[in-house]
Amino acid sequence: MKQLKILITIALISMFGSVYAADILDAKQSTALNQLKIGFMNQDILFEQSAIAKLYKPRMDAQARQVDAKIAELVAQFQKLEQDYKSEQGIATDEELQTMQQAMQQKEYEVQNLQQQLQQMLANFGQSFSQQFGSVFRSALELVVQDKQLDLVFDATSLLYVNNELNISHDVLAKFDELTATSYLKIKAQFESQTVK
Repeated sequence: MKQLKILITIALISMFGSVYAADILDAKQSTALNQLKIGFMNQDILFEQSAIAKLYKPRMDAQARQVDAKIAELVAQFQKLEQDYKSEQGIATDEELQTMQQAMQQKEYEVQNLQQQLQQMLANFGQSFSQQFGSVFRSALELVVQDKQLDLVFDATSLLYVNNELNISHDVLAKFDELTATSYLKIKAQFESQTVK
């Protein structure tokens, strides 16, 4: 029952802030809560700084640059059509102006489609990364939690402020890189062989 009350209190802290939560604590519960060892982590660090993520990053960046180049080309084409449309007003027939409007709309559609493709590509990478290495992340997190004897770990993105001394992000990252060292070498060799071909 005591642990349940503490967990409820922690939930209240997350929802309403520590001031409101503190008002409902008696002295014993407050002492028990203060004895909890808490950490927090920013999971995005795995997608940005892990050794494996850094292997994928140049490829992702190259694909993104290709899409960006296509978008820039389409935008330039749209701007040219828009300029022509304005200069032809009062000169071209309604049918010709309508054709130009349709061409501009088509360019807008193509730009939006490419932007969606880029967003989907990034989302697919995140999903694939999580599926492939999610269990390894959980193992890395558990090992760090055991080593530091933590009772709770919060997601950093849901916290307004926290003492940076409670940040275990880099500890988990180091452990994650350690656990994925073999996978890293395999993926690196695979990418290098593809580059040679």
